[in-house]
Amino acid sequence: MYSAIGLVDELYTASDLPDAVTIGGTSYSRSGTGYGNTTNGVIFETSVWAKYTSGVRSVQPCLFQNGVIDKFLATYTLNWEGDSYAIPRIELCYWQYSICLDAPPYNNYLVALQFGEGPYGLWFAGYEPFDVFEGDICTPNGLGGFGYKIGLQNTPVGTYYAEGPDIFFTIS
Repeated sequence: MYSAIGLVDELYTASDLPDAVTIGGTSYSRSGTGYGNTTNGVIFETSVWAKYTSGVRSVQPCLFQNGVIDKFLATYTLNWEGDSYAIPRIELCYWQYSICLDAPPYNNYLVALQFGEGPYGLWFAGYEPFDVFEGDICTPNGLGGFGYKIGLQNTPVGTYYAEGPDIFFTIS
C-alpha cells in the first residue's frame, strides 16, 4: 500500500497519504510525506520509504511493510440505496463479504473494498449481485457496480462513483 514509486509518478499526493501509522506500537501522525523522524519513523526519500529504528535506516518500496502498520479499520460498511453491508478485512489491501446461497431468497452478493494504485484513484469498492446456478456456483448478473473513491485517498471512508449507469455509494 502507498508505494514510493506511486508518489514519484504522481498517482497520489502527500495529501492522499494516511493521517497516521503505527510503528513498534507507537502512533505517528503524518507531516508532509513522513511520519516521525530520522530516529524513529518512516519518511519518503526520493523514490523509497526510509524506515528509521533507533536511528538505523532501512528502505522499503511501500509504506506498509516491515513493521509499519496502517490504522485502517478491520471492518467497513458499504451503504447504497438504503442497504448496508459490513465488509471485514481479509488481507492488507482487501476487505470482502460474500454470500452465495442455493436457496430462496437468492440474496447473493460479493461486496468488496480494495486498495490498488489505479489510474482513477487508490481506493475502489462496490458490490456485485449474483445469480445462482448449479450447486455453489455463483455467476455475476451484471447489475452491480464497482467504483473509485472521490476526493482524498488517505482513507477508504467516503463517496465512490461507478459509471454506466451512474452509481454513487459510500464507505463508512
